[in-house]
Amino acid sequence: MTTVPLSQRLRTETKEAHTTAERSGIMRDLLRGTIAIPAYVALQQNLAALYDAMESEIDRNDTHPALRNVNWNAVRRLAALQSDIKLLTASDSSSETSAHHDSLVPATRQYVAHLHDLGTRAPELLFAHAYLRYLGDMYGGQIIKRILLETVLPPNSRAVAFYEFDQIPDLHAFMVPFRGSLDSAALSEDTANQMVSEAQLGYALHARMFEELAAP
Repeated sequence: MTTVPLSQRLRTETKEAHTTAERSGIMRDLLRGTIAIPAYVALQQNLAALYDAMESEIDRNDTHPALRNVNWNAVRRLAALQSDIKLLTASDSSSETSAHHDSLVPATRQYVAHLHDLGTRAPELLFAHAYLRYLGDMYGGQIIKRILLETVLPPNSRAVAFYEFDQIPDLHAFMVPFRGSLDSAALSEDTANQMVSEAQLGYALHARMFEELAAP
């Protein structure tokens, strides 16, 4: 029996959850180009909290067999997010580049705690969350960048660093070894199943976060 590559399983077995997330709450407004800048900043602040947790845990576990074969420096997004937030809040002296604790919705706080927990007890499962975030930034993020520049942000805005991967000249070419690192990680069947469950959980938490950010 042929074993289905884990990257393919992640793509097919999370398709429904992925679609639900991108149609939820504030993300629906963003894709329609109807999001207000303060709401977009709130979204970026919540994403910054996620990336802070995920990237710090990946850094802490960068010698783990499931994580050590990826050039994480090329994909990390936290600094770019902080740069965009700073540009978008430049006229507000009370704003900071990092996410305020009070700006985080409950789903984000739950997700952050979960990522730190994984970093302690099951670092290999961090790859599932990195997979859905970074590949989403490389694929859908390019569409979002265009929407932002055309309909949401002021003319000539530079607050789109989050969607730009300066260290990766060819995003599509980079995705091949990225997926390959996941497929060649020699994970057990049980761990592979947990990886799929983690990705599904990640999308569910994203959907909740998007809905909570859209709530009055």
